[in-house]
Amino acid sequence: MRCVGVASGIELFAPSDSYFSYFNSPYVGHRRGSSVDIYPCHEAWGGSAFSPINGKIVRMKEIAMGDPKVFPSEDRDYAIAIRPEQDSNYVVRVLHCHPSVSVGQSVNKGDEIGTVLRSRFFCFWTGPHYHVEVMPEAGFHRSSISSPIAVDLPNVSSVERGTPDEIECKVVESSTDVLIGVSRGASYVKTGGLQGHLARAHGVDHVGILDAGIPHYEHGGVVGGGSAEKDVEVEAWSRKIGFVTSSGDGYVQFGVSRSFSPRVDGVPIRGISNHVYSSAQTVRGLTPVCLVPERIGQFVGRYDEGDVFVLSL
Repeated sequence: MRCVGVASGIELFAPSDSYFSYFNSPYVGHRRGSSVDIYPCHEAWGGSAFSPINGKIVRMKEIAMGDPKVFPSEDRDYAIAIRPEQDSNYVVRVLHCHPSVSVGQSVNKGDEIGTVLRSRFFCFWTGPHYHVEVMPEAGFHRSSISSPIAVDLPNVSSVERGTPDEIECKVVESSTDVLIGVSRGASYVKTGGLQGHLARAHGVDHVGILDAGIPHYEHGGVVGGGSAEKDVEVEAWSRKIGFVTSSGDGYVQFGVSRSFSPRVDGVPIRGISNHVYSSAQTVRGLTPVCLVPERIGQFVGRYDEGDVFVLSL
Protein backbone atom coordinates (compact mmCIF):
# COMPACT_ATOMS: atom_id res chain seq x y z
CA MET A 1 0.00 0.00 0.00
CA ARG A 2 1.10 3.56 -0.74
CA CYS A 3 0.31 6.67 1.32
CA VAL A 4 -1.47 9.15 -0.97
CA GLY A 5 -1.99 11.93 1.56
CA VAL A 6 -2.67 13.00 5.12
CA ALA A 7 -5.82 14.84 6.27
CA SER A 8 -6.52 15.88 9.87
CA GLY A 9 -3.62 13.67 10.95
CA ILE A 10 -5.04 10.57 9.21
CA GLU A 11 -2.86 8.82 6.63
CA LEU A 12 -4.73 7.61 3.54
CA PHE A 13 -3.51 4.59 1.58
CA ALA A 14 -4.08 3.17 -1.90
CA PRO A 15 -2.83 -0.07 -3.50
CA SER A 16 0.70 0.45 -4.81
CA ASP A 17 -0.33 -0.45 -8.37
CA SER A 18 -3.34 1.91 -8.47
CA TYR A 19 -3.40 5.38 -9.96
CA PHE A 20 -5.11 8.36 -8.38
CA SER A 21 -6.20 11.98 -8.67
CA TYR A 22 -6.87 14.88 -6.34
CA PHE A 23 -8.21 17.42 -8.86
CA ASN A 24 -9.46 15.56 -11.97
CA SER A 25 -13.15 15.92 -11.07
CA PRO A 26 -15.72 18.74 -11.02
CA TYR A 27 -16.99 18.01 -7.50
CA VAL A 28 -16.48 20.22 -4.46
CA GLY A 29 -13.91 18.11 -2.61
CA HIS A 30 -11.68 18.05 -5.69
CA ARG A 31 -12.01 21.79 -6.18
CA ARG A 32 -10.95 22.28 -2.55
CA GLY A 33 -8.02 19.84 -2.49
CA SER A 34 -9.75 17.68 0.12
CA SER A 35 -10.52 14.45 -1.77
CA VAL A 36 -8.63 11.77 -3.65
CA ASP A 37 -10.04 9.38 -6.25
CA ILE A 38 -8.33 5.97 -6.28
CA TYR A 39 -8.41 3.98 -9.53
CA PRO A 40 -7.55 0.29 -8.87
CA CYS A 41 -5.24 -1.33 -11.38
CA HIS A 42 -7.96 -3.84 -12.37
CA GLU A 43 -9.85 -0.92 -14.04
CA ALA A 44 -13.08 -2.95 -13.96
CA TRP A 45 -16.60 -2.00 -12.91
CA GLY A 46 -17.45 -4.49 -10.18
CA GLY A 47 -13.79 -4.93 -9.26
CA SER A 48 -12.56 -4.63 -5.70
CA ALA A 49 -12.33 -1.42 -3.66
CA PHE A 50 -9.98 -1.34 -0.68
CA SER A 51 -9.95 0.26 2.75
CA PRO A 52 -7.64 3.30 2.87
CA ILE A 53 -7.05 2.96 6.65
CA ASN A 54 -7.14 0.67 9.66
CA GLY A 55 -10.41 1.25 11.47
CA LYS A 56 -14.02 0.31 12.07
CA ILE A 57 -17.06 0.71 9.83
CA VAL A 58 -19.35 3.04 11.77
CA ARG A 59 -21.90 4.28 9.22
CA MET A 60 -23.22 3.45 5.77
CA LYS A 61 -25.67 5.33 3.60
CA GLU A 62 -27.46 4.34 0.40
CA ILE A 63 -27.82 7.25 -2.03
CA ALA A 64 -30.62 7.26 -4.59
CA MET A 65 -29.63 8.89 -7.87
CA GLY A 66 -31.49 10.57 -10.71
CA ASP A 67 -32.31 9.69 -14.28
CA PRO A 68 -30.30 7.08 -16.22
CA LYS A 69 -27.26 8.25 -18.17
CA VAL A 70 -26.40 7.60 -21.81
CA PHE A 71 -24.07 4.86 -20.51
CA PRO A 72 -24.94 1.89 -18.23
CA SER A 73 -25.04 3.07 -14.62
CA GLU A 74 -26.29 2.05 -11.18
CA ASP A 75 -29.37 3.69 -9.67
CA ARG A 76 -27.81 3.67 -6.18
CA ASP A 77 -24.50 4.90 -4.83
CA TYR A 78 -23.16 4.32 -1.31
CA ALA A 79 -21.20 6.19 1.34
CA ILE A 80 -19.13 4.21 3.85
CA ALA A 81 -17.72 5.81 7.00
CA ILE A 82 -14.61 4.25 8.56
CA ARG A 83 -13.49 5.54 11.96
CA PRO A 84 -9.68 5.38 12.32
CA GLU A 85 -8.39 2.96 14.92
CA GLN A 86 -6.97 5.88 16.90
CA ASP A 87 -10.66 6.69 17.63
CA SER A 88 -10.60 10.31 16.46
CA ASN A 89 -13.64 12.51 15.92
CA TYR A 90 -13.11 12.12 12.19
CA VAL A 91 -14.16 9.45 9.73
CA VAL A 92 -12.85 8.48 6.33
CA ARG A 93 -15.72 8.52 3.84
CA VAL A 94 -15.60 6.22 0.81
CA LEU A 95 -17.98 6.75 -2.13
CA HIS A 96 -18.79 4.82 -5.34
CA CYS A 97 -18.32 1.44 -3.65
CA HIS A 98 -21.03 -1.22 -3.27
CA PRO A 99 -20.24 -2.36 0.28
CA SER A 100 -19.39 -5.91 1.24
CA VAL A 101 -18.77 -4.91 4.87
CA SER A 102 -21.14 -4.22 7.77
CA VAL A 103 -21.40 -1.53 10.45
CA GLY A 104 -19.28 -2.56 13.43
CA GLN A 105 -16.79 -4.53 11.34
CA SER A 106 -13.07 -3.78 11.73
CA VAL A 107 -10.92 -3.45 8.62
CA ASN A 108 -7.23 -3.02 7.85
CA LYS A 109 -5.81 -0.88 5.08
CA GLY A 110 -5.88 -2.89 1.88
CA ASP A 111 -8.83 -5.07 2.93
CA GLU A 112 -11.58 -5.35 0.34
CA ILE A 113 -14.60 -3.32 1.49
CA GLY A 114 -16.76 -3.67 -1.63
CA THR A 115 -16.79 -3.27 -5.39
CA VAL A 116 -16.54 -0.13 -7.51
CA LEU A 117 -19.77 0.89 -9.21
CA ARG A 118 -20.56 3.12 -12.18
CA SER A 119 -22.34 5.99 -10.49
CA ARG A 120 -24.70 8.48 -12.13
CA PHE A 121 -22.49 11.15 -10.60
CA PHE A 122 -19.94 10.20 -13.28
CA CYS A 123 -19.44 11.35 -16.86
CA PHE A 124 -19.14 8.76 -19.62
CA TRP A 125 -15.34 9.04 -19.66
CA THR A 126 -14.94 8.47 -15.90
CA GLY A 127 -13.06 5.26 -15.12
CA PRO A 128 -13.64 2.77 -12.28
CA HIS A 129 -12.61 4.33 -8.98
CA TYR A 130 -13.62 5.03 -5.41
CA HIS A 131 -13.58 8.45 -3.73
CA VAL A 132 -11.88 9.03 -0.36
CA GLU A 133 -12.05 12.03 2.00
CA VAL A 134 -11.76 12.82 5.72
CA MET A 135 -14.43 14.73 7.64
CA PRO A 136 -15.89 15.15 11.13
CA GLU A 137 -18.19 12.20 11.85
CA ALA A 138 -21.02 14.60 12.66
CA GLY A 139 -20.72 16.02 9.12
CA PHE A 140 -20.77 12.68 7.33
CA HIS A 141 -23.29 13.96 4.76
CA ARG A 142 -21.44 17.19 3.85
CA SER A 143 -18.64 17.12 1.26
CA SER A 144 -18.03 20.83 1.77
CA ILE A 145 -16.42 20.24 5.18
CA SER A 146 -13.90 17.55 4.25
CA SER A 147 -10.34 18.20 5.43
CA PRO A 148 -7.57 19.42 3.08
CA ILE A 149 -5.16 16.67 2.02
CA ALA A 150 -1.42 17.21 2.38
CA VAL A 151 0.58 15.49 -0.36
CA ASP A 152 4.22 14.44 -0.11
CA LEU A 153 5.75 13.17 -3.35
CA PRO A 154 9.51 12.77 -2.77
CA ASN A 155 12.47 13.26 -5.11
CA VAL A 156 10.63 14.83 -8.02
CA SER A 157 12.64 14.65 -11.23
CA SER A 158 11.67 15.61 -14.76
CA VAL A 159 12.33 14.30 -18.26
CA GLU A 160 11.81 17.15 -20.72
CA ARG A 161 11.28 16.58 -24.44
CA GLY A 162 11.56 20.07 -25.91
CA THR A 163 8.73 22.16 -27.35
CA PRO A 164 7.05 20.33 -30.26
CA ASP A 165 4.11 22.03 -31.95
CA GLU A 166 2.45 18.65 -32.31
CA ILE A 167 2.82 15.45 -30.29
CA GLU A 168 2.74 12.15 -32.16
CA CYS A 169 1.09 9.37 -30.14
CA LYS A 170 0.61 5.63 -30.64
CA VAL A 171 -2.80 4.19 -29.68
CA VAL A 172 -2.84 1.69 -26.80
CA GLU A 173 -6.64 1.76 -26.25
CA SER A 174 -9.63 3.05 -28.19
CA SER A 175 -13.13 2.72 -26.71
CA THR A 176 -16.50 4.47 -26.77
CA ASP A 177 -15.34 6.54 -23.79
CA VAL A 178 -11.67 7.50 -24.30
CA LEU A 179 -8.67 7.33 -26.61
CA ILE A 180 -5.40 6.46 -24.89
CA GLY A 181 -1.99 6.74 -26.46
CA VAL A 182 1.66 7.10 -25.51
CA SER A 183 4.27 9.44 -26.92
CA ARG A 184 8.04 9.78 -26.77
CA GLY A 185 7.55 13.49 -27.43
CA ALA A 186 5.74 14.26 -24.16
CA SER A 187 7.65 15.52 -21.11
CA TYR A 188 7.00 13.76 -17.82
CA VAL A 189 7.78 13.73 -14.11
CA LYS A 190 8.89 10.80 -11.93
CA THR A 191 8.68 10.70 -8.15
CA GLY A 192 8.77 7.84 -5.66
CA GLY A 193 7.62 5.18 -8.12
CA LEU A 194 4.94 7.46 -9.58
CA GLN A 195 4.79 9.23 -12.92
CA GLY A 196 2.71 11.81 -14.77
CA HIS A 197 2.75 14.56 -17.35
CA LEU A 198 5.03 17.45 -16.51
CA ALA A 199 3.53 20.79 -15.53
CA ARG A 200 5.18 23.87 -14.01
CA ALA A 201 4.22 27.15 -12.45
CA HIS A 202 6.13 29.50 -14.75
CA GLY A 203 8.97 31.47 -13.25
CA VAL A 204 9.19 29.51 -9.98
CA ASP A 205 10.78 26.26 -8.93
CA HIS A 206 7.60 24.22 -9.08
CA VAL A 207 7.73 21.27 -11.45
CA GLY A 208 5.25 18.50 -10.72
CA ILE A 209 2.68 16.07 -12.06
CA LEU A 210 -0.28 17.50 -13.95
CA ASP A 211 -3.47 16.30 -12.22
CA ALA A 212 -6.44 17.67 -14.14
CA GLY A 213 -9.19 17.11 -16.69
CA ILE A 214 -8.60 20.08 -18.98
CA PRO A 215 -10.16 22.12 -20.30
CA HIS A 216 -13.48 20.36 -19.53
CA TYR A 217 -13.29 20.68 -15.71
CA GLU A 218 -11.88 24.24 -15.83
CA HIS A 219 -9.51 23.61 -12.90
CA GLY A 220 -6.61 21.36 -11.99
CA GLY A 221 -3.51 20.88 -9.90
CA VAL A 222 0.26 20.50 -10.15
CA VAL A 223 1.26 17.89 -7.56
CA GLY A 224 4.65 17.32 -6.01
CA GLY A 225 6.43 20.64 -5.66
CA GLY A 226 6.55 23.93 -3.77
CA SER A 227 4.07 26.76 -3.56
CA ALA A 228 3.48 29.50 -6.14
CA GLU A 229 1.92 32.94 -6.00
CA LYS A 230 -1.61 33.49 -7.22
CA ASP A 231 -1.99 34.34 -10.94
CA VAL A 232 1.40 32.82 -11.88
CA GLU A 233 1.16 31.16 -15.29
CA VAL A 234 0.96 27.34 -15.40
CA GLU A 235 2.24 25.45 -18.43
CA ALA A 236 2.27 21.86 -19.71
CA TRP A 237 3.41 20.46 -23.04
CA SER A 238 5.21 23.82 -23.37
CA ARG A 239 1.82 25.55 -23.63
CA LYS A 240 0.06 27.91 -21.26
CA ILE A 241 -2.80 25.98 -19.67
CA GLY A 242 -3.90 28.35 -16.90
CA PHE A 243 -3.07 30.49 -13.87
CA VAL A 244 -2.43 29.58 -10.21
CA THR A 245 -5.48 30.14 -7.99
CA SER A 246 -4.08 28.80 -4.69
CA SER A 247 -1.32 26.72 -3.10
CA GLY A 248 -1.75 23.79 -0.73
CA ASP A 249 0.56 21.42 1.11
CA GLY A 250 2.47 19.74 -1.73
CA TYR A 251 0.55 21.16 -4.70
CA VAL A 252 -0.76 24.23 -6.45
CA GLN A 253 -4.22 24.62 -7.98
CA PHE A 254 -4.98 26.50 -11.19
CA GLY A 255 -7.82 27.71 -13.35
CA VAL A 256 -7.75 26.62 -16.99
CA SER A 257 -7.04 29.13 -19.74
CA ARG A 258 -9.82 29.53 -22.31
CA SER A 259 -7.18 29.46 -25.04
CA PHE A 260 -6.28 25.82 -24.31
CA SER A 261 -8.02 23.82 -27.04
CA PRO A 262 -6.66 20.33 -27.83
CA ARG A 263 -7.26 18.53 -31.16
CA VAL A 264 -6.63 15.03 -32.44
CA ASP A 265 -5.64 14.91 -36.11
CA GLY A 266 -7.15 18.38 -36.43
CA VAL A 267 -10.49 17.40 -34.85
CA PRO A 268 -11.53 19.20 -31.60
CA ILE A 269 -11.89 17.03 -28.50
CA ARG A 270 -13.38 17.69 -25.07
CA GLY A 271 -10.07 17.52 -23.25
CA ILE A 272 -7.15 15.59 -21.78
CA SER A 273 -7.55 13.57 -18.58
CA ASN A 274 -4.42 13.55 -16.39
CA HIS A 275 -3.72 11.48 -13.28
CA VAL A 276 -0.88 10.47 -10.98
CA TYR A 277 0.11 7.06 -12.38
CA SER A 278 1.97 4.10 -10.90
CA SER A 279 4.44 2.15 -13.00
CA ALA A 280 1.65 -0.38 -13.67
CA GLN A 281 -0.06 2.11 -16.00
CA THR A 282 3.02 3.19 -17.96
CA VAL A 283 3.81 1.64 -21.35
CA ARG A 284 7.53 0.98 -21.88
CA GLY A 285 8.16 3.73 -19.34
CA LEU A 286 5.89 6.24 -21.10
CA THR A 287 3.00 8.10 -19.46
CA PRO A 288 -0.49 7.47 -20.87
CA VAL A 289 -2.09 10.32 -22.85
CA CYS A 290 -5.83 9.97 -22.12
CA LEU A 291 -8.09 11.92 -24.47
CA VAL A 292 -11.78 12.63 -23.87
CA PRO A 293 -14.04 12.84 -26.95
CA GLU A 294 -16.63 15.53 -27.52
CA ARG A 295 -19.31 12.85 -27.60
CA ILE A 296 -19.52 9.22 -26.60
CA GLY A 297 -18.26 6.94 -29.35
CA GLN A 298 -16.48 9.71 -31.30
CA PHE A 299 -13.31 7.63 -31.72
CA VAL A 300 -15.01 4.30 -32.49
CA GLY A 301 -13.94 2.93 -35.86
CA ARG A 302 -11.35 5.68 -36.36
CA TYR A 303 -8.47 4.27 -34.33
CA ASP A 304 -7.21 0.81 -33.48
CA GLU A 305 -4.40 -0.28 -31.19
CA GLY A 306 -1.06 0.55 -32.80
CA ASP A 307 -2.41 3.39 -34.95
CA VAL A 308 -0.73 6.79 -34.76
CA PHE A 309 -2.47 10.14 -34.16
CA VAL A 310 -1.23 13.68 -33.76
CA LEU A 311 -2.21 15.73 -30.69
CA SER A 312 -2.08 19.49 -31.16
CA LEU A 313 -2.71 21.96 -28.34
